[in-house]
Formats: sequence, structure tokens, C-alpha cells
Amino acid sequence: MKILLTLLLALGSAQSSFSQSKPPKPKSSNLDIKVIYGEDNRQDLYQLKPDSDWRTRVTSTVALMDKDTLQFDNAGNALLPDEMVGDQMNFCQEEPFYEQLTAAFCSGSLVAKDIILTAGHCVKDQQDCDNLIFAFGYQMDGINKHPLKIPGKEVYGCSKIIDRKQDNNGADWALVRLTKAVPAEDHKPLEMELTPVKSGTELVVIGHPSGMPVKIAGGAKVRRSFRSVPGLSGYFTSNLDTYGGNSGSAVFNRATGKVVGVLVRGENDYSRDDSRDCNVSNKCAEDGCRGEDATTVASFINQLERARKN
Repeated sequence: MKILLTLLLALGSAQSSFSQSKPPKPKSSNLDIKVIYGEDNRQDLYQLKPDSDWRTRVTSTVALMDKDTLQFDNAGNALLPDEMVGDQMNFCQEEPFYEQLTAAFCSGSLVAKDIILTAGHCVKDQQDCDNLIFAFGYQMDGINKHPLKIPGKEVYGCSKIIDRKQDNNGADWALVRLTKAVPAEDHKPLEMELTPVKSGTELVVIGHPSGMPVKIAGGAKVRRSFRSVPGLSGYFTSNLDTYGGNSGSAVFNRATGKVVGVLVRGENDYSRDDSRDCNVSNKCAEDGCRGEDATTVASFINQLERARKN
């Protein structure tokens, strides 16, 4: 996948609801593999305006983490590995987010009080389900304010896979039941948009690129949509800036703020700089490369509506 474009560009002015100013360029890190289309405009949560509606949507995002990579204290807090993404991925020093941590392998979103939407390839069977946790609040709270632990109340287990589909050339999604319901006052389930997206629709994506703390990125559009009829599998291609850890990220219609798809695959994320023996993000023109694919809401809305009633 690829690194997502900034909402500032989509708005074209300081009126952007995402950021008060151009995000700084800390030596942060990117763990998973996707691509940058045009400019790299990923933003951390703390860079959003305090009154931005997108803050709520960011806090409805979860990081999928492997239990075996974590430790837990007596209070049930998840202690994250102290590993920089730049070291893990052998980034060149100028790569954005070089010094941020990497702890997630996929992304997901709360779509009902006890249901998470993610990509099908992120959780394939009950064994995968038993071995993972869903963590809310895996985020940067300021420059150099790295998350070293996730509070126990923000850590949820996987009870069972409600339903899933994995077509490497089509739809790729999973609905997972949590071990307990999420209090509405803590995190709000996201809204689904039932109208199929059209070419040119402006998009925003929220997730954990390269396993890093949550990022939001905009400045992207739908390139082409495939089989978006309700009840049928479908996906659309865009120029979202995303990476491997973004698999399972919710993709939003920027205008409505509703979910229109779930990110599942895309262009190779990194390339090798042989002269320096390190890796850099791939960069593509806005309309270049293969694009990033997202499964349409129509592919799973019937299963989600049934699950919400149970």
C-alpha cells in the first residue's frame, strides 16, 4: 500500500479541518509496506485541530497486535516493545517517522459496540483470533511523546470471527466479535456509507502504517470502482498513501465522514537505496503506479447488519 496524502492539499488552504499547520518532519518511523502518491501528508492525532470531527473517527481505530510480542503488567496494561520502526525496517535517516515505535501488524475499526472491521488476511482463523489483541489509543500525544503502553481498559480480546472473505483479486474483509463490548462513552462505532463511491470521490484513511501509532491521511481520490453492487464482492482503487500496517484501515468519504471501504492491498511500499544500504518509501505520481485497493462496504454490509442484531 502507500503513504496517504494530506488533507491540507485536498482542502487547498489553512481551512483544513485536519491540521492547524503543516505537520513537522520528525525522524519518525514507518514499519509496514505501502506507497506515497504525490506528497507524504500523514498526520498524527495530536496534529489535528482540537475541534476536528476527525478526532472521533481516529479514536474509533484499533491496532491489531500479536500477544506474543507484548508484555502485560499486573494492572493489565499492555507494555509495547521499545523498537523504532527505522531500525526494524532499515530506513534511511531522512525517512519520515524514523524514531516512532512499531507494534501493530494490521489496522481495524469499531463498527458496532463489540464488532471490529478489518481485512480478511489480517485474521484468517480462530487461532489467529486467539493470538491477537485490539488496542485503542495507540497514538502519539505530542512530538516525541511515544506510546510505551496501552491502558488495560483500551485492550480487547478477539472472541470469534463472525465472517470473512479473502479474494486476492477482489474483496478482502473480516468482521470480528470482541470479548466484551466497548463503552459508548469511550469509543463510537463508525457509520457506513451505503451508496457506492464514484470515481473522483475524495478519500481519507485512518490506520497504522508500518505498525506505527495511528495516522490520518487524505488528499486522495477514487480512481476506479469494481462491482460495487450491494450483496456482491467489490473493491475500488485509489491513490491513498498507505503501508502494510494499514491493511484493515477504514477508508472514508471525506465529504460525509462515513466509511466507504477497508484498505486491503496496494503498491510495494519501499525500495532499496543501494548506495546507502537502506530503504526509502516508494513515490508515485498522483495518477501513477497500480494504486491502492479497498474493499467496498457493499461487500460486507449484509453480514454486518445481521451481526449487529445478534
